[in-house]
Amino acid sequence: MVGGRPPQFVRRVHNRPALRRRSNLVVFGQLMLVVSGLALGGAIAYVSHDYVTRHHTFQLQRVVVDSVPSELRQPILERMASAENASLLTIDLETLQRRIEEIPQVERAHLRRQLPGTVEVQVELREPWAIIRARDGHFLVSADGLVLTVDNRPHDALLDLRLDAELGPALDASRRLPRTLPVAAAFDDAVRIASWLQGVRPQTFGPVEYYRLCSEGVIVVPRNAPWELLIGDAEDLDHKAANLEALLTNAPPDPGSLVDLRYRDMVVVRSGPDAAAAGAQE
Repeated sequence: MVGGRPPQFVRRVHNRPALRRRSNLVVFGQLMLVVSGLALGGAIAYVSHDYVTRHHTFQLQRVVVDSVPSELRQPILERMASAENASLLTIDLETLQRRIEEIPQVERAHLRRQLPGTVEVQVELREPWAIIRARDGHFLVSADGLVLTVDNRPHDALLDLRLDAELGPALDASRRLPRTLPVAAAFDDAVRIASWLQGVRPQTFGPVEYYRLCSEGVIVVPRNAPWELLIGDAEDLDHKAANLEALLTNAPPDPGSLVDLRYRDMVVVRSGPDAAAAGAQE
């Protein structure tokens, strides 16, 4: 329009470059604020990390093992010694936990930070399943075949396993029953047979006085019967029990006999010197 105001849409077009410039300045200003904030936060984090890792206030000064059995305290402290004076905020607790769990009696370890300079250790113990009476002493052993400790005290609540060999010299750092001993190879079968006898066939075999591990497998020595039962391995146990029931019904063995149940189609009864020799084999 000549001599008058331009139309509204013309004014908007003329003002658009200025609006864009102001918008760019606002965006640039916001970006600079973000960058400055990140830089400041990074500097603070670096300084804080450097302080807490170097300042003695947060160094490991004490390991608390009050809830741990007395015989395990020293082995635990020895495995924690490498972390002495390390920063409590950056210390690798998982590595220390694995070291403590290498102790045979420890099934699981729990480590907890207590600022400013303490780590508390709690453990879950591996339960002994049986006592192995070997030539060189009595050994407590877990159900997974880990030798926990030497203990010659009576343990009436534990299964009694007899081993006609020296066990201690054959143990390595893992403390597991050495498979190099032929008699120790029968341990896994003894675990399965004992569980089966307690839960499935207690009436056939009666209470067990002890188990003998030999090169032929597992021998069960009943408490109330004058013979021994060579079970062998832990395979086909129900059939072995049925064969024993048939034998006891039709032809009970003589006292002092060794009843060999390892065969599916027959039962072999050894008596006299043959039975003693078979029972004493390693």
